This record gives sequence, C-alpha cells and structure tokens, in this order.
Amino acid sequence: TQADVTTRKQGGRTAPSTPLTVDCANGVGAPKLKEFLAVIGSDILPLHITRDDTTTLGALNYQSGADYVKTQQKAPPGTSLVPGQRYCSFDGDADRIVFYYADAAGTFHLLDGDKIAGLVAGFLIQLVKDAGLNLQVGVVQTAYANGASTKYLEEVLVSSSHCFLSVCLTPGSEERPCLLRPHRRQASPPRGVLLRHWRLL
Repeated sequence: TQADVTTRKQGGRTAPSTPLTVDCANGVGAPKLKEFLAVIGSDILPLHITRDDTTTLGALNYQSGADYVKTQQKAPPGTSLVPGQRYCSFDGDADRIVFYYADAAGTFHLLDGDKIAGLVAGFLIQLVKDAGLNLQVGVVQTAYANGASTKYLEEVLVSSSHCFLSVCLTPGSEERPCLLRPHRRQASPPRGVLLRHWRLL
C-alpha cells in the first residue's frame, strides 16, 4: 500500500512518524483508548483520537464507526484522508475495528478483517523472532475468510516455524462459536490472539 512506513527509533522500539487517526464512534472505546494511551505514551504509539463525545444523546455511531465506514466505503464526514497516513474506526462498543487509507490519487481503500489478520500475524511473528522466543503465533479463520487470504497465510506465514493456521469446521455465529481444526501437526493451539471475521477477541 501507499501507507506511511517511515519509522523512528526510540529506546529500541520503532514508532510511526505520523499518528494513527482513531474514530471512536462516540462510544466506550474513546475513554478506554485515552487511558491506554496515557500508559503507553504518544512517543511509542502516536494517536489522534476523534469522535469521542460520550455524553451527547444520539451521538453514538452517528455517521461514524466501523459499520459506517464499511457500508459507505468512505471516511466519516469531516475526516479528510491524507495520502500516506493511517486511519481506523471502532464501532460503538469497540469490539470491531476497520482500517483504511487513501492512496496517492486520494482513492479510499478499506483493509478488511482478512487483511488485518495477515498484517497482525506477520507483525507478531516478527516480534517473536526478534525476541528469540520459542513461541508460535496462531491465526484462526472461519468460513467467512477469503480464500486468497488463507492461501497467503499457508504459503507465506505458515512456512515459518513461528506460525500455525487453524480453520473453522462450521461457520459459527454469535450464539454458537465455531469449532476449530488445528492445522497440520498442531494438536492444540497455544494461547494467542484470535481474529474472527473482522473482530478482535
């Protein structure tokens, strides 16, 4: 993508040179994200928090949030996408997130759950390698997953000894979570991050 990849070194860690703009949909994610940022520090994770009005009646998810961005295929009103900068939107209760950006021509691009899962997995795998840890990163996909993303995970990430892939036996639902079949020789998945469809659990 055309997303900004310039980083600066700080205390052995890297931080983006431009802030991530976060649309909190005027929901519960706003105060929690501010608490999180106070602990992490803007020098490590620079954020620009928007739509953080949690007191105005009717403001929740109004022309904002993950659903708005996904269905409208554009940024919330008042947000001008700058090419090379990064943007994301939570939904009102902050259990879903989508990332998006504009390319050099100003065209909107949405990073869906499959792309986010691949990017997060690749990032975590690199952290594990850099730390010299004997751990594996697990990627769990459901029947909703794009076949091309599964192929990418199998051919690029699973080829690393630091990654395994589990796939879903049934589509699953909110009421009945999907069953998982460990990939290849994995008898049981280790603890880790579960990205299901476009939610982070």
